[in-house]
Amino acid sequence: MTTQNKLLLKNLNVIHVDENFGAALSDSEKKSILERYIQFSFDEIEVSQLCKYLGVWFPNITDRKVNQINFFEYIERGKKYLEVVLNYNDYTFFSETIKHEDDVIEKIKNIIK
Repeated sequence: MTTQNKLLLKNLNVIHVDENFGAALSDSEKKSILERYIQFSFDEIEVSQLCKYLGVWFPNITDRKVNQINFFEYIERGKKYLEVVLNYNDYTFFSETIKHEDDVIEKIKNIIK
């Protein structure tokens, strides 16, 4: 798969997609705690390619290889958090909650379209 920003993911395998990932919150959701996530795997790429595409930086790991990604969107009383989990051959080597712009969620959803 090639996106407009040249992120190339070969043999993309979507493992799980919450259909409401990145969606606007209803009034009842603003008062609750939710978790939505997207998980997919692909042939290995360098983390730096993913960083460039998303516009976020994961320090000290950009030269590592990744072949599975989980994006967890946590919503707690109206506040949204995004946790990124990077795996290589089922080994998690990075997991962090990141600050992000709204366009990062759209870029994530575009990967699996």
